Amino acid sequence: MTDTTIKEFPAMPAIYVTQHFSIDEFDCHDGTPYPPGWIETRLLPLCQLLEVVREACDGHPITILSGYRTEEHNEALREADGSGTGVAKNSQHIQGKAADIRVEGLAPSDVYKAVMALYKAGKIPLLGGCGLYTRWVHVDIRQQDGHLARWMGQGVTEFPV
Repeated sequence: MTDTTIKEFPAMPAIYVTQHFSIDEFDCHDGTPYPPGWIETRLLPLCQLLEVVREACDGHPITILSGYRTEEHNEALREADGSGTGVAKNSQHIQGKAADIRVEGLAPSDVYKAVMALYKAGKIPLLGGCGLYTRWVHVDIRQQDGHLARWMGQGVTEFPV
């Protein structure tokens, strides 16, 4: 007789890219892991940017709501959105260069203000895009041409001062 008991194995420890951010936080919600070949050139700079944001937000923990997305998962989100305004067809998430974040204890408008202040002070020069939504802030490290992409999600009526 063979033993068909399912054995419990300890969870694999998280692999951290920077002090506070692990690779698995950026995995696609469809179960696809973050592409290993992009970790050094895309995820590391994104996590370094997020560390600066975390520090500016008095060390409040940052939750990654959405990191990497496969093209299929991104398209499914676009279809589920209906309006087509909440999920970009050529999202930086597909390139592994973006994160939608929530900072514990802070309103998205306050996080957005902190990100903009850091950018204007030259402390996060890799920031290429920043979007303000009612429940989170999007940050990305798209290639810049001296221009910062900024936008407001549905339900946001103005950029905070």
